[in-house]
Amino acid sequence: MVFISDGAADALKSYLDRRLDHLNPLFIRKPDQAFNIMPPGEEYRLSDQSFRDIVQKYAALAGIVTKPSPHTLRHSFATELLRNGADLRAIQEMLGHKDLSTTHIYTHMTNPQLKEIHRKCHPRQR
Repeated sequence: MVFISDGAADALKSYLDRRLDHLNPLFIRKPDQAFNIMPPGEEYRLSDQSFRDIVQKYAALAGIVTKPSPHTLRHSFATELLRNGADLRAIQEMLGHKDLSTTHIYTHMTNPQLKEIHRKCHPRQR
């Protein structure tokens, strides 16, 4: 199960409405060639490398100088949930981790975050 925003759902619906094929993969490559292919159409599924290339293309357009991967997006997703108060167990469920210890890698904190937690929570700092 994947949770998406209303805006993302609208964009996804618009994308699917424009597609001329009836192939099973959600994201396909070469859509101009896929409209006359019979389902399932697995040979038109977007490859891992194609997805990586798309992520890097839009990162470069956004001015990001590193070369992020799809896993970077996953890591950012989990980190932002955690920073905004999401329960670690909920994040584990959303990421599909079987073991909570796998999810624990996202609990890294930056020094400013730790300083703020110390300021808020330590009795001598209030």
